[in-house]
Amino acid sequence: MLDKIQKFFRTFLLFELVQGMVLTGRHRFRRKVTVQYPEEKTPQP
Repeated sequence: MLDKIQKFFRTFLLFELVQGMVLTGRHRFRRKVTVQYPEEKTPQP
């Protein structure tokens, strides 16, 4: 019974959608790492 109530609230409040938006927002504002290819060479192992 309690499981059905929890499932209802998760689907009603679009819990997975909110989690995805939080994850997207977290990655959206991170500093970008780019290499200007002809001027900068990538480190060789």
